[in-house]
Amino acid sequence: MNPGPFGQPANHVAAFSKMSAPMMSTGVLRQLLRSRRQLLKLPEIERKYQSRSSFAIVQGRNSSSYCLELVRKYDYENFLCTLLLPSHARAGAIAVRAFNVELARVRDTVSETQIGLMRLQFWLDAVDKTFSGAPPEQPVAAELYKATQRHRISKGWLKRLVESRKQSLSSQPFDSIRAMEEYSVNTVSPVNYLVLQCLDLGLSVDSEHLQLVSRLGRAQGLSSLLRSTARLAPRRICYLPSDVMARHVVKPDRLWRGMDDPAVREVAFEVASAANRHLEHVKENLSKVPREARSAFLPGVAVASYLRRLQRADFNLFHPALQQRDGWLPARLWWRNWRGTL
Repeated sequence: MNPGPFGQPANHVAAFSKMSAPMMSTGVLRQLLRSRRQLLKLPEIERKYQSRSSFAIVQGRNSSSYCLELVRKYDYENFLCTLLLPSHARAGAIAVRAFNVELARVRDTVSETQIGLMRLQFWLDAVDKTFSGAPPEQPVAAELYKATQRHRISKGWLKRLVESRKQSLSSQPFDSIRAMEEYSVNTVSPVNYLVLQCLDLGLSVDSEHLQLVSRLGRAQGLSSLLRSTARLAPRRICYLPSDVMARHVVKPDRLWRGMDDPAVREVAFEVASAANRHLEHVKENLSKVPREARSAFLPGVAVASYLRRLQRADFNLFHPALQQRDGWLPARLWWRNWRGTL
C-alpha cells in the first residue's frame, strides 16, 4: 500500500487520522445532554412545518407535505439538514431538494435511456413554465413555483441540474476521480447554491462563499458515489473511477458479489481521501462565511460522519455498519448548527 495523501505511513487508519472526531470534553458532553430536549425537537419542527403549510391540494395531498415526504424518504440526511435552516428558508429548500430527488430518481426508475430523457425534458420544460408563472400541475413544480416567488432562485442552476442528469443517464463508470468531481459540481453543488439563495443573504455569484459551497458539493458527491457501490453492485453498476480500479487490479466479479476485497478498499481510500480534502478545505474556511449562512453547509456534517464510519470499517464499502443510518447524526447536526461549525 502506498503512503496516504496526508503523508502518513501506509496504513488506512493512520493515513486517515486527520478525519477522526475529537473527543468531547466532559463539560461539552454535559451541555449536549442538557440540550436533549432540543434534539428531540427535530420531529416537532417537521410536524409544525407540515401543519402550517398553506399550499394547494394536489392529487389529494398537500403539495408541501408531498415534497417533505419525498425528501425524507429519498434524501434523509439532507432532509434533517433542511429542518435546521431558518424557518423562512425551509419551504424553499425543501422544494429545491424535492426537485433534485425527482431528477436523481429518473436514472434508477427507467430501463431505457430514451424514456429517461423524456422525463428529464418534462422537468426542463417545467422550469421554464414555473418561471413564466404557469407551473405544471405537479406537487414539486407547485412548491418550486412558490419558492421562486419568495426567493431569488436562479433558473440557470435549476436547468443545469436537469442537463447534468441528462448527461449521466447511461450509468457509465467514471474515468477518474476528477471526472467524479466534475459530476459532483454539476449535480450536487447547484443544489447547495439554490439552498443558499433561499436564505436571502444576497451573496454574489462569484463570492468566496459560493466557492466553498462548490467544494462542499465535491465532497458530498464523492461520498455519495462511494455509498452507492454496495447498493448498485447487484445490478453490475459501479461508479468507482476506472483508472484507480485498474491500477489496483480490482476484480469485477468480487465487486458484483459484494465481497470484501483489499483492492476495492484501496480504491475507496483514494476516493474518500479526495472527498476529505475538499471537506477539510471547507472546514478551514467556514469562519469566513457569515454566521447566518452556515446552516447551508450542514450537509458537510453528514459527509464527515460517513467518512469517519468508512474509516472505522477500514474502507470496506460493503461493511454492514455502513448500510445503516447514523443514529447520532441528528444530534451532531443540531450541535454543529448551534456552534456554527462542521
